[in-house]
Amino acid sequence: MEAVRMRDVAVETFFRAAFENDMYPPENMERVFGVQMDNGVGCVVFNAWKTLYLRGKATQASVKSAIARGRLPEFFEESVRSLSCQPGDEATHSYYTLRLTGEDVDMPGSWSLPAGELFRFIAWERRVLVAMVDAPGTSERAPAAARRPTDAQPRRLFADETDEAAAAAAVGTPIAEGVVLQAEGANGASIPIAQAVQVVEGSPLAPTEERMLRQHLDRFFVGRELVLRHLTSARGQQLNGQRARVVGRDTAPGKYRLHVSVNGDPPFRVLSTNLAEPSSRAARAPAPTSNDPSAVLNCLCALLDRHYPACGDVSMRPDMRARVEWLRSHVAAGRLPPPLRCGDALRAAEGDSWVQTLSHMRPCCYGDNVCDLRRFGLNDEQGLKEWVVTGTCEACQEVLFANPQDGMELD
Repeated sequence: MEAVRMRDVAVETFFRAAFENDMYPPENMERVFGVQMDNGVGCVVFNAWKTLYLRGKATQASVKSAIARGRLPEFFEESVRSLSCQPGDEATHSYYTLRLTGEDVDMPGSWSLPAGELFRFIAWERRVLVAMVDAPGTSERAPAAARRPTDAQPRRLFADETDEAAAAAAVGTPIAEGVVLQAEGANGASIPIAQAVQVVEGSPLAPTEERMLRQHLDRFFVGRELVLRHLTSARGQQLNGQRARVVGRDTAPGKYRLHVSVNGDPPFRVLSTNLAEPSSRAARAPAPTSNDPSAVLNCLCALLDRHYPACGDVSMRPDMRARVEWLRSHVAAGRLPPPLRCGDALRAAEGDSWVQTLSHMRPCCYGDNVCDLRRFGLNDEQGLKEWVVTGTCEACQEVLFANPQDGMELD
């Protein structure tokens, strides 16, 4: 029963600290989960655990079961490797899980990481893990490196009423029985043993792009009064055109909606692309420049032939390549491309971190949030090329080319 109790306290405390409070676990139990606040492999592991939790790959029950069977390191690695690299799949990699598998992805400059896969560099507290195994003598044995030497004594992780010396040392703010976030040294000075996470995980964005996007939202939206546009729900359509004050934003990993209030009512969440400057003009109705499908198709075919050969340009961003291929597939089939949302990155490019960052930072559409290629003039080659680059409609291009300062600000 001691092993069961230790497992319960360890896992529940880890989940509470990591997934509810965005904090590292107490220092005396970090390495039970391969975590260390070390600006290195231990930090990557911590953020990878958050990925597994957010993707539904790590639950309290599954982690306790893995510990009980002496397979937590194996469970962790297998769960990471089970994630997908395909955009749109249910459980996809984050930058941290990709780095564990050896991919060369952007990590904070202050972190020091060895080359290649990182699994063998994880510092597991194997003696403690063995102490929490239910039946180490069964056929499903713990790995050799995790087996307890015959003369080793399990280290007590958690102070309780039966361990007076340990309990006396655990002075501070408790988050579970005998587990503290802060302890006091002999001189009375506070000794922190957990602190806020440096890098927010669970985001599909690279850390530097995550920070840039949040700074953009804070700088240009939070605290301002703006106009609601392009909301499509029944309630949202009634609110379109009304002024709303931005009272905050999401702080959860991978979430970037703004919290707005209309007339002091309870806040609700919208995308930044649903908020326009009060001085911007109202949305306008669609106005195709040509009703001749064959003429439009000939125009689009000429655009592809002149500027986007079938071999493709590897230097193009994924969203630009996706638009070209989307356009090519429709032209080859002899059908007009259907309208898209203004600035749509298309599903094929949604897995790219920089593309997603640009998508979140694009301004609210100056038109009706629809990009219909029939609205571009048959001779408007420049406008169609700009659509390939940014996905913006002809109404947005008209405003942004007239006043470039109305566009994205990435500083």
